[in-house]
Amino acid sequence: MAPIGGLVVGAPDLDAPAARLGEHGVAFDGPSEPAWGRQLLFHDPDGNGFVVSQA
Repeated sequence: MAPIGGLVVGAPDLDAPAARLGEHGVAFDGPSEPAWGRQLLFHDPDGNGFVVSQA
């Protein structure tokens, strides 16, 4: 099965998810603060992309 293009999920804060991803050796970008809000991006081992947006 081909990877999905991306999935967007919400979280009340991005610092805890970023720390957790880092603890597990997952490469990620962010948290960044584009004009539309705070977000971080990462991929799972199968190549699926995820955006975590601060809700």
